[in-house]
Amino acid sequence: MQRDRSIVLSVAGFDPSAGAGVLADIKTFEASFVYGLAICTANTFQTDQSFLRCDWFKIEDVEQQIEILSNRFSIEVVKIGIVPNFNFLEKVADKILKNNPLCKIIWDPVYKSSTGFQFFDTEWTNEDRNRVLSKLYLLTPNTAESKVFSKCEDALDGGKYLSQFCSVLLKGGHSSVSSSSDILFAHSKEIVFESDRFKTQGKHGSGCVLSASIAAQLSLGCSLEEACVEAKKYISNYLLSSENLLGYHNV
Repeated sequence: MQRDRSIVLSVAGFDPSAGAGVLADIKTFEASFVYGLAICTANTFQTDQSFLRCDWFKIEDVEQQIEILSNRFSIEVVKIGIVPNFNFLEKVADKILKNNPLCKIIWDPVYKSSTGFQFFDTEWTNEDRNRVLSKLYLLTPNTAESKVFSKCEDALDGGKYLSQFCSVLLKGGHSSVSSSSDILFAHSKEIVFESDRFKTQGKHGSGCVLSASIAAQLSLGCSLEEACVEAKKYISNYLLSSENLLGYHNV
């Protein structure tokens, strides 16, 4: 009989193509040998190639689901995906931390879809951003998101700036250089995770998978740096798993 697994919660969107959102997170959790729970923030109408629309769930319903699950399970790590604004994100974080003040919250910010659909509201202040990010354990922006949320012209400067409020893993997958290195800004240090850029088609939901893998490794007892190293290995295998936009897990 297998021993009990650690439990990780995904609070993210539902993607019917299963390449991103809660379905991708659950696949990642299962392949990483942790037990995954999921709460939907939105129902998206999309495939791996096209995006039609996004219907948001009520924050009150999300909060109630967090409450129910937290009363039943010991949740040490939570990964959050698409949310419409900082107010929604803060209410989710507050509800999680009320039930477990030591819970590690990872937010994988999705500003726009690859097809150009904008998820996140642009009406927010620096004070809103700073207050909410201070409640998180880790932020995982790509280069464009680093610029947007920091309001810096350079993604690297943006990552440094945002790391005042929580640890930041700046993803290099969307950069224009030949390598695909990620940079972790944590505890006043910068740690570079280097890798070559694969000559394969990119994967729908790769950012979701990377952050979910980090969450899984943290729940298994890894340090943040160790979790990023293991997640980098996981995402490399995922990117090489197929020749189309939808990748395979645990291959």
